[in-house]
Amino acid sequence: TIAVSDITVPAEKKAILASVGTAGITADDCGEVQKALDAVELDAPVCGLAQPALCAAGQTPVSVFADGFESPAADNWDSPFVWGGWNWVGGVNTIYQQSLPHNGIYHLQAIEDADELAVDATATLREPITLPAGARLAFRTYTQMAATYDGGVVEYSTDGGTTWTDALPLHLAGRNYDSTVRTDVGNVLGGRRAFSGRTSEYQASVYELSTLEGQPFQVRFRWGSNAPGTPGSTFSIAGYFVDDVEIFTC
Repeated sequence: TIAVSDITVPAEKKAILASVGTAGITADDCGEVQKALDAVELDAPVCGLAQPALCAAGQTPVSVFADGFESPAADNWDSPFVWGGWNWVGGVNTIYQQSLPHNGIYHLQAIEDADELAVDATATLREPITLPAGARLAFRTYTQMAATYDGGVVEYSTDGGTTWTDALPLHLAGRNYDSTVRTDVGNVLGGRRAFSGRTSEYQASVYELSTLEGQPFQVRFRWGSNAPGTPGSTFSIAGYFVDDVEIFTC
């Protein structure tokens, strides 16, 4: 298994990433170089997405709930321990990781177990939040996954966690699901769109929650992995990282 400290972007790609926006180099140019580098199996991503604005110009975000995971004692998230596979629990039975945060010290991370069993694991906001008018959800993800074999999604509930709905239709700006999970690898998310593959940095996503005004809102981050021994899969990717979750209005 590759340690987080071993995850690197090749020097060639770092140079390209740094040059985007200078000397007439655009993201489209970067994409063409990505294709060429992929052809010679330099498989880390070249370019990240531009980070979206939380609100329109002239508006200021007003926080309703925010968690950068810097206060583990707050215990805002529930994550049942999952034995023998990818899960949200690491270290000494804690979901708060310190390997690669976007800000501060801590973040959420789905971690690989040596048995690599197919797992359906979640990190769920414990207490529902009654949404005010114009509410939005934002968070940042960083992924180091086997593309289309493993996937991460974001789901929400307005009935105390009895039913969960994929947040995909509520996506407003920033990173969106970038892969469809394969249906032939034993992943519980098979056939669904999801965050997958590798990113070079944390990327922000923003979701519009205005249609849920007045309802008790919970969000959860869900991780699905492929079954062991799946042809073409690898046991070397660090997983699904989440940081800086916020519900806010503009």
